[in-house]
Amino acid sequence: MIEQMKQNQTLKTWFDCNPEIEFYELEEYTAALLKDTEKENNKRRRSTRLSRASTKKKGNTSEKPQLVFPFKADEEEFYAAASDLGELKQARESASAASERATIQPQDSDLNEPQAENESEKVKGSARTHYITIREDDIERLDPGEFLNDALVDFWMKWISGAPNNTHPDVHIFTSHFMSTLASDGAKAVSSWTAKKRIDIFEKKLIFVPVNSDLHWSLCVVVNPGFIANNSDNEKNGSRSEKGSFLLFLDSLNMHQKRKVAKKIYEWLNFEWKRLKKSSDKDFRQPFYRESMPLFTPKIPYQDNGCDCGVFVCRYAFNLFQMRNESVFSQFDMVDNCTDLFEDSGLFEFGMKDIARIRVEMKHLIANLSKVYLQKKKLEKAKKKSKSKSNEADGNTSSEAAEAEEPTDGGNKPEGIDESFDSIVKRDDESQETSGDEGPFVPKEKENVENSSDTSGKDDEVKTNEEEDRSSSDEKSQDLLVNDEGSA
Repeated sequence: MIEQMKQNQTLKTWFDCNPEIEFYELEEYTAALLKDTEKENNKRRRSTRLSRASTKKKGNTSEKPQLVFPFKADEEEFYAAASDLGELKQARESASAASERATIQPQDSDLNEPQAENESEKVKGSARTHYITIREDDIERLDPGEFLNDALVDFWMKWISGAPNNTHPDVHIFTSHFMSTLASDGAKAVSSWTAKKRIDIFEKKLIFVPVNSDLHWSLCVVVNPGFIANNSDNEKNGSRSEKGSFLLFLDSLNMHQKRKVAKKIYEWLNFEWKRLKKSSDKDFRQPFYRESMPLFTPKIPYQDNGCDCGVFVCRYAFNLFQMRNESVFSQFDMVDNCTDLFEDSGLFEFGMKDIARIRVEMKHLIANLSKVYLQKKKLEKAKKKSKSKSNEADGNTSSEAAEAEEPTDGGNKPEGIDESFDSIVKRDDESQETSGDEGPFVPKEKENVENSSDTSGKDDEVKTNEEEDRSSSDEKSQDLLVNDEGSA
């Protein structure tokens, strides 16, 4: 910035002689700074427009989703994608093993929608799975020196939790938007995040709350919130077997205001405690506050740059996820600010080389999963297209069959005669009935022939009369048809 200021002709004179600026001269130098700033902004805008135009001309592949996670696949396919990776492979194996040990259905907001025991307990709303969409721009953020965004951090959290095939009833992981909404709009604004899915957070052992603020990442973890009563029981204080209830705050730069974050977490816990009626309205008190639920900041590895905070949060979460199976997070651990708990685990002995490796491995995993995802999407698209063509073909076949089907009215119509034939015959019958003639369409003559007891000669006479009448009727019908065609 200083070098850029020295290049300005107005400011160059001041830098060369190094005088003190008088008050009346401030406007001149300020105007020069504003002019340079506007010039730099215009340059950036022009560069951005050119970059966008070039990308659009080539085909904007950066906006196309490379991966939407979680997606439906066999666990073997997920194992194969992480087969040669470190923490990511270990996380998958650990998540799978823990899921097999679980005996109850979890209530994870991002993975499943637990069923209410009865209809009255149902809550209006949707328990849709939270999907993370990763594009090319997101993948580029895994390069050295780049900041991780919420898509990458949320993807890591999903992966280490074993989604979508493995589930854990004792762990809940929020997305990065939870804390930002809680901080800006209060506890009521985020109540639907748990209420709609009927999640009881007090049944959880660990609740992960990523914090993203001021271009920095940190991690707050709520430990055993359902055992808050143990903290006020003197007989249980210091016990290795009794669970402790506390907050962990892990910040690789000690940049975020941990007390401010904790205050919002207490507010949310008290709101949920009341919503779930953990105590009667008459005896309700707010059990979560600074003295009842302590906030611990144990010794952890710190970053030595300004861009790896997101990767550190990912590694912190991985470590705690591994620890949950071995540690009770007891009252005894609270005595020394959880220092021994973290040191004895051996998981927090990592450095900047491990952080750099995690970037590479996360990019490798996303690339492997992207191949599987895009292939499944391609097959699904082809299947839908084939089904659509099949349905269209079936529809055409039905139409052709309907067109080919001849109308039936109990008898066959003479070939070559149109629909007016019925009306013609009807008029012919009516005219014959009025005049007293007996035509071929009136069965009276036939009944007389069948019931007659005359001799065979009389029968022959009846047949002869019948043939003459039929001939006469045919001639009348032909005349009517000719007249009808002529009038048409």
